[in-house]
Amino acid sequence: MSYVSGYKIWHTGLEPARLPKTRATEKHASLPTEAGEEPERDNVHGGSIIKKEIIMTTEEFMKALADVKVCPVVVLDDAEDAVPLAKALEAGKLPMAEVTFRTAAAADSIAKIAKEVPGVIVGAGTVLDREQCARAINAGAQFIVSPSFSDEVAQYAIGHGVAYCPGTCTPTDITNALRYNLPMVKFFPAGAYGGLKTIKALSSVFPQLKFMPTGGVNTENVNEYLGFDKIICVGGTWVCKKDKVAAHDWDGITKLCQEAYDLTHKA
Repeated sequence: MSYVSGYKIWHTGLEPARLPKTRATEKHASLPTEAGEEPERDNVHGGSIIKKEIIMTTEEFMKALADVKVCPVVVLDDAEDAVPLAKALEAGKLPMAEVTFRTAAAADSIAKIAKEVPGVIVGAGTVLDREQCARAINAGAQFIVSPSFSDEVAQYAIGHGVAYCPGTCTPTDITNALRYNLPMVKFFPAGAYGGLKTIKALSSVFPQLKFMPTGGVNTENVNEYLGFDKIICVGGTWVCKKDKVAAHDWDGITKLCQEAYDLTHKA
């Protein structure tokens, strides 16, 4: 067992050399892709993709989630759509984007949002392995979300001071996350695994955790989820529909975001 950025790490086969030397608390430090390496360079914008001001602590990430209540889940086939989409989210009062690594445009999309729409908190979703995690962080991702728990993603994200929210749906998944002292997890796919009923059952065993249910959450049940105090935020797949992105219907996306904001922020 060793300590990285204040977290207890139980090694599970990854080489210790892969654990970066930077401390999460040193916000002024640059973020290496490997211990001792320089960050990757951006051929488009020049210089380092990583900018020191984008580092967000887990506490800051959780506060942002609690404020927004609905985190837009974004799928982009073309990185040129990233900036207008991010501006649409911001105009709809949901200034956050979980850009999923389901397409080849994910890293470039994150880089564009981080550079051109600073009012939007941008992170990466569907991060499956260390390589994707490195690409996301190098592009400027302020948080990492995965559909399942991954030791290598946890070690890389935490080691680089980037908030990590792993996908879980069983007590075993959650126990793995707790080895890294993670204060919150994603519950995915929420609808398929019993939704709020299952989250409440898991919370009775893991009372220290906050949950972010994603998958099957919609306008009909979002406030039911958010009414449970162990749920910090929900993943909003419905506010950024793929057909509206394809049609460049940015006003339509802003409208969906505004409706979600109004629905979840009632006095």
